[in-house]
Amino acid sequence: MAETDTTIRAWGIGDNSARAFSAWLAATAVVGLCAMGPAAAETGRDRLGSGQRGDLAATGPRGAVRVAQAGQRRFDLPPQALSSALTLFGRQSGLQVAADTETVSGLRTRGVRGTYTPEQALRLLLAGTGLQYSYSGANTVTLHGTITHGVTETQRLDTVNVEGAGETESAFGPVDGYVATRSATGTKTDTPLIETPQSITVIPRDRLDAQDADTINKALRYTPGVIGEVFGNDSRVDFLQYRGFDEGGTGVFRDGLQLRSSAFAEFRPDLYGAERVEILRGPASVLYGQGTPGGVVNIVSKRPRPETFAEVQLDAGSFDHFEGKFDVGGALAGSERVFFRMTGLARESDTQVDFVKDDRLFLAPALTVQPSSKTTLTILGYYQDDETGSTNQFLPSQGTLLDNVNGTIPVSRFTGEPDFEAFDRTTYAVGYLFEHRPNDVWTIRQNARYDTLDVDYKTVFGGGLAADLRTLNRFSFTALGKTDLFTIDTHAQAKFTTGAAEHTFLVGVDYQYYDVSDTQGSGGVAPIDIFNPVYGALVTRPALFTDTTIVQKQVGIYAQEQLKLFDRLVLTLGGRQDFVSSELENRLASTTTDQDDSELSWRAGAVYLFDGGLAPYASYTRSFLPIVGTDRNSNPFAPETGEQYEAGIKYQPPGSNSSVTVSAFHLTRQNVRTTDPNDPFNQIQTGEVRSKGIEIEGIASLASGLDLIASYSIQDVEITKSNRGDQGNRPTSVPEHLASLWLDYTIQDGPLAGLGFGAGVRYKGSTFGDAANTLEVDDYVLVDATVHYSWEKFRFAVNAENVFDNRHVAGCSGVNACFYGVDRTVKASLRYRW
Repeated sequence: MAETDTTIRAWGIGDNSARAFSAWLAATAVVGLCAMGPAAAETGRDRLGSGQRGDLAATGPRGAVRVAQAGQRRFDLPPQALSSALTLFGRQSGLQVAADTETVSGLRTRGVRGTYTPEQALRLLLAGTGLQYSYSGANTVTLHGTITHGVTETQRLDTVNVEGAGETESAFGPVDGYVATRSATGTKTDTPLIETPQSITVIPRDRLDAQDADTINKALRYTPGVIGEVFGNDSRVDFLQYRGFDEGGTGVFRDGLQLRSSAFAEFRPDLYGAERVEILRGPASVLYGQGTPGGVVNIVSKRPRPETFAEVQLDAGSFDHFEGKFDVGGALAGSERVFFRMTGLARESDTQVDFVKDDRLFLAPALTVQPSSKTTLTILGYYQDDETGSTNQFLPSQGTLLDNVNGTIPVSRFTGEPDFEAFDRTTYAVGYLFEHRPNDVWTIRQNARYDTLDVDYKTVFGGGLAADLRTLNRFSFTALGKTDLFTIDTHAQAKFTTGAAEHTFLVGVDYQYYDVSDTQGSGGVAPIDIFNPVYGALVTRPALFTDTTIVQKQVGIYAQEQLKLFDRLVLTLGGRQDFVSSELENRLASTTTDQDDSELSWRAGAVYLFDGGLAPYASYTRSFLPIVGTDRNSNPFAPETGEQYEAGIKYQPPGSNSSVTVSAFHLTRQNVRTTDPNDPFNQIQTGEVRSKGIEIEGIASLASGLDLIASYSIQDVEITKSNRGDQGNRPTSVPEHLASLWLDYTIQDGPLAGLGFGAGVRYKGSTFGDAANTLEVDDYVLVDATVHYSWEKFRFAVNAENVFDNRHVAGCSGVNACFYGVDRTVKASLRYRW
């Protein structure tokens, strides 16, 4: 423990925090090793059911040729009870599987997804169950609890090594349970997470559903190092923070292509259309070009599958929330090469703030064409229309965070004007994902998308209390935003072997065109009694103070080598050269500014794969972000830059569906703009911010029916250079500590099989609401819970956020701008799949 304390203090973390962290680390290590070891993942034979003995058969067509040796076919068998999985397996494979009821009772399978021969799929289906199989006919298989020298042959299942078959998980597809093993966000190639030299979190569809996470804000609640609700419950946009740095409009991607945002012209993808959400912590410019140094979120869209499937879901809950969802797909008109998918939802809802609604219409069509086994083209589109308002009410600190002689301002308090309030956003996109494999070495991919966004925002917000501490001064604000975004990324990947070295080489070029128009206006509005509001003040559209258009073009050329030596040492080296041209038109000042930026970004990393699933790693990487504008002498700003050193350990226990990651990082952001001391209306680039800390994450989906997420972050973020008098301070809205724990257990056997219970606890440390670090926002603890029941094709669930209705201030950006977090919210859902 003393060594751990010393190591933590070496990263600049205080003694008290070091001791607390060391204790937490020790406890987590003990629990993790016990809960996530191979033994925990195995289902004990003493859990066999007590039902009557009998034969369970999964019937399929009989044939003269043994089906097990037939060609490959697609299997889609999610984790479930082995008995039901065998029934589905029989239908998909053409094999007839027979087993004694007692033999399979109480056992679960991790499932099979991918393209295999029937025999390969059966071996994967039975992996970890302790069962063997033997052939008793041309296409009939019998399962045994012990090794049997049967009629024709017996197969042992101690080791599953399927040669030539597809992976059960793809970096671009669904994940069974909570634990992903592969990702492309950190490399642009389908790479095991344990071989990627940066920390990555993958949030699969099962986890999004279990936690009812329909926004990025909610999805990040149980993830270390990132915050999705920096300013609390926001119905408009996602304010994201990675390792203490704001996302800045560059940190959200869909299918590896950036969703650029500016001011209030911000994309907010609906996560019902997502297969998984991936978070890469640290700079990512070596892969994607310009961005802030904290990290990125990549949303992997739902894609067509050859199997016919469908689901509908109805939701109802707090604040008159009503929502309908559907997701259907399969082969088109019986074709074996054309598949479709259509995902959508419609929602009408109020929010925890009076007069603010949260309505949405979302549709996402998709089509996949496979003209041959070597070529795939997937066309993806979506349309999203949001009609809401602002739940961020810019409340004063006195009455929310601090005492007020007049009382406490309710969470539901609306400070605007009901007839004026609106946030209407329409987004749509169309794009494609193309892949061609001319041979066993090369794979060529091209991904492209056109996005467009329109925003019309009108609101009245608070501007501070008068001397009586109850009269709230108010201002109107309007914004019109229009964004057109086109991105195309083309790269070639080569996988080959030279001696003891396995190579994955990537070379590519991408292009982005970004055109955003932004107009903003503000004016005064009559004040209101914040404790007894009377609405009806006249609000006119205010005069503009911003009217600009930015057109930016980015071209990036990149290369990457992933070298694996002796199946042990994985080296990753990548470099990228970007060329960015920007044009800023200021229509109010009748000026146009042109600037060109270029930057070289690179990354180097290493991972060593020990036996037993342990993999230490280390990496260095850089980022850059062009800053459009000039100083007082009309000199264009230089790009902001960032650099990160990261080291850690990844652990994936063999035979257990679990993973643990411990990472330490040192991250610096340079060329930050600060106020020009000679001209307060202009800026200079003399600022620097440093972030360093430690993150821990453990995830498990165990065969016993238990899903687990545990995370902890300690980060020391400091302004290291500034001319504003805040050098040495912590930036606003940045906590030192984040911690979370989520447990979800589903009963596997007996009359209550399918019934599950889950609960989670989230902790966010205190933050500061001003640059001087004099306004401190208290830390808080929130509890979430769920109850769910699955039977046949139905799933019923009730999810509750902030169960104990803990009124809390999520953050402040000043003494007159504090924001409440999410109030207690309960939602019930009923889903039917067929």
